Amino acid sequence: MATSAEAPTEQLEACSIQGTIVYTSEKNGSDENGDGSQEKPFQTPLQAYRQHGDNVTIYVDSKDETKGRWELLSKAQAKKVKTRYEEEKR
Repeated sequence: MATSAEAPTEQLEACSIQGTIVYTSEKNGSDENGDGSQEKPFQTPLQAYRQHGDNVTIYVDSKDETKGRWELLSKAQAKKVKTRYEEEKR
């Protein structure tokens, strides 16, 4: 179990993680020039799926930056993005 002294990202990484970890930022990311790293995030979760397939764990901009810069993409958002990704593949 994560302790309160750990950074929020470390707490999130202790959760169930699947495949490649990818970062996206609507504010600072780029789908054209990003690589999915914390330093060069993609702009959209859809680009993360395009580049890494559906075996990916996506972090997005945190809504509350006092708790850290990143938070996991919500299950509802992930489902919508994955559906769109699957439609694009057809």
